[in-house]
Formats: sequence, structure tokens, C-alpha cells
Amino acid sequence: MPSFCGVGGVGASNGHPLVGQMQKDAPTVMNLKAIQTFYKGYHFRSRLEARWAVFLDALGLKWEYEPEGFELPGGVWYLPDFRTTSPTGLVNWYEVKPSGVTSDPKVTVANRPIVDLFGLGDEPGMGVIILSGDPLEHICFDDVFDESRYLDGVRVCPRCGVLEEAQYGIYDMGSDGIHFGCQQCDFDTPCGSGNPKEKGVLTKVEPYKGSLIVKRAAFSLYLRKVHTAATMARRARFEHGQSGANK
Repeated sequence: MPSFCGVGGVGASNGHPLVGQMQKDAPTVMNLKAIQTFYKGYHFRSRLEARWAVFLDALGLKWEYEPEGFELPGGVWYLPDFRTTSPTGLVNWYEVKPSGVTSDPKVTVANRPIVDLFGLGDEPGMGVIILSGDPLEHICFDDVFDESRYLDGVRVCPRCGVLEEAQYGIYDMGSDGIHFGCQQCDFDTPCGSGNPKEKGVLTKVEPYKGSLIVKRAAFSLYLRKVHTAATMARRARFEHGQSGANK
């Protein structure tokens, strides 16, 4: 049991009035509230949310913070944290959660009409997407960059920028480059091969429906850019002003 300067555990005052008062006044974890953080003119409800804003900026994604709320079935109100818009007009909604939290009842209810419409089950990447932990954790990167570890796990589409795993997989196609299978780009690109190359959010891609072909050198630079952006977000020191500058 934890103790205060060797004066016994929290559950026993040992006759010491200070320890007894600390026990009486100590807040529970459920009562603790995150300190609001100011960045880019927004007051974020937590520093974690602000770190995601830094990440989105570093990637060059257009974002808005809590731009619109919704009334869910049963009269429950829900306000997603972020809305992003890709250069082609794809809109994505995100809910930021602490590390390890991967579900939310309101998100489940908000996504149900989309899930039912496409018959996808609880498919990720559709509707509101939960961002668990800070960008470096969610995107599956470590502090030290190692490209060989992230070929299969990076959670940012190089074309549209959706912050979710590649629903159709990532494959090494040898000399042809890297295949990145994005479900959202599947709805946003024409059928057939021979489509013109596009300047994606993060790198040039050759779309074939949801299959995005990225040259190997360009894919390496894309991974590096995502890792750098996530590292910047984790290291941001907001006490230096709304720039979120690194110390």
C-alpha cells in the first residue's frame, strides 16, 4: 500500500492529523479533470486532443475542432472531437480517447446508420473513428524510427489521410512498389487500371480503386513524414504558446 513519507498507508492515519486530512481530501481518479490546452485559437479539453491537432497540422490535413454536434437516437447529444477534409472532399470524424480505450457507446450509436447502410458489421474506418492514445502510439510507431517494423501497421492513408489502418492491407509488390489498400479511397477513385497518378495528402499515388500503388522510395519518405509528425505531437510544449513548439 502506498505511503506518505513513511507515515503509513493511505488507509490508516497512524494518529497523524495530516495523513488523515490527506485521505479525506484526496480526489479519486474519476474526479480528476484534464487541463484545457490552448492551440491555434482553440481551447482543447485536454492536452491529448491538442497533440492530435499538432499531428494533423504537421501532416498538412485540414481539420476543425468540435465543429458540429449531433442528436443521436434516444435524444442523446454527441459532439465528435475532430472533422478532417481531404483535398478531394472526403470527410472524416474522430473521437480522441486515452491510451487503451478503443470503444465508446456514443460512437457505436453514431456509426450504426453507416454500418447498416453498407452492411459492413462494425468495420473500422467508417463513420466516427476512435483515436486511442497520442499519435505516436495510435499510428503504431515507436520513438526510434525503424521502417521495417511499420510497413504493415502504419495507420494513415497516403492519399486521403484517413487515420485508420489499411482495411485492404499493405503489400510489398517488389519492383512495382507498395500496395496500400484504403477502403475510403475505394469509394473515391474510378474503376479500372491506368488511372492518372495523384498527388495524395502525403505522397504521390497511382489509384486503382482502393488499391493505391506507391513507389518504394516515396513510401519510405511517407513513413518518415508520418513518424516525424507523430514525434512532434508527442514532444509539443504548449506552455510556449499556441504554436505547440518543441522545447
